Amino acid sequence: MKKSILLIVLSLVLYGCADKPGNQNTTPSTTNGPPVPEDEATDEEKTLRMIQECIDDYNNGLIAEREEYFQIVIPALPLEVASLPQISSLKDLTEIEEEYSNAEFIGTKALDDKYTVVYRVYRPTNGSFWANGSIEFRIDPEKVTKDDSRFTEYRNALYWLLPNGNAALNYLHGLDVILAEDSEDGIYHEVISIGDTDIHSIEGLQAYAERFYDRAFLEARYYPTSFRSALPVYKEEGGKLYCIESEVTSAFTPDYEPAYIIAASEDNGTVTLNLLTSVMGTLQPQVKEVIIRRTEDGFILPGAMY
Repeated sequence: MKKSILLIVLSLVLYGCADKPGNQNTTPSTTNGPPVPEDEATDEEKTLRMIQECIDDYNNGLIAEREEYFQIVIPALPLEVASLPQISSLKDLTEIEEEYSNAEFIGTKALDDKYTVVYRVYRPTNGSFWANGSIEFRIDPEKVTKDDSRFTEYRNALYWLLPNGNAALNYLHGLDVILAEDSEDGIYHEVISIGDTDIHSIEGLQAYAERFYDRAFLEARYYPTSFRSALPVYKEEGGKLYCIESEVTSAFTPDYEPAYIIAASEDNGTVTLNLLTSVMGTLQPQVKEVIIRRTEDGFILPGAMY
């Protein structure tokens, strides 16, 4: 009997020491790391902050740094635009819809009587604009003078550089190359012809490409794969040139239109051009940038075109 009474008393004491519903410890558990404050920002607030970050990066000269960090290509400001106007609300932009875009927000703003900027935010976050957004500069093609006499020298250079430079890069990939059907090792075929050239050596290929592109660019981006890798695109053997049968296809790119140069700037022989492109013969409103460099032998392309 005494033992039963003792057990009842002990149970009551333990119950009284237990946390009651209103007095339970509310300190968040840190078992899985420190507590993270709840994100109370709306999608609109996140979108606005991201676009403001984009504007600040342009106006503070940080675009090259952002390109390096995110490993992306970011459009440069048009040559005739000095800076981007600040916005304090998404209402400062005109929201538009694009049929095939997956962006959650697309807003535009006129920069002057010629240029418009388009901001796209694909996913509003607290992260960087550049990880989840993009920007584009546009101009009404009707406001671009065709064959503007101010740019005749540059226009003529582009008419020569663009098609030939594109052909040279295709050749380095093994495209537009006619090969013998038979292959002794099952990999390499003797080269019959390369485009409409008379090239039959690696030295000849390099010389051809360097008529249009800077050698340093080709050495960094193309020559290792084309000539120096464990299984290069080309090899020479017994005084003959051999090539792997390429499965690479030419990537679709819009056609640059040298007749529609918008603006140009030359600094120590480096020429920056703004111009239009076309798709299936239709001029596009996007402002594109092309850089060419003046040399003793004429103009060359110092790097890739996008």
